[in-house]
Amino acid sequence: MTIALLSGFMIGSLNKVWPWKKVVETFTDRHGEIKPLVEANVFPGTYEQITGNQAFLLWAIVLAIFGFALIFIIENIANKLKK
Repeated sequence: MTIALLSGFMIGSLNKVWPWKKVVETFTDRHGEIKPLVEANVFPGTYEQITGNQAFLLWAIVLAIFGFALIFIIENIANKLKK
């Protein structure tokens, strides 16, 4: 049950933590620096085309799997210690 709740929380917050974004609108802050105001999520391939930077998709997948596995292991250890 807890794993499902954590997974739902992660999926729900994916929009905020999505690393591949396209800047739609910018603003200049009081120090004169240009900052993104509105960003749109894009697919990794689109991100590479827009920015010319590598998307590191394989690393993102590997680290996501590692994170889920780590949560699963910690939950199992906690359940065993609780009993």
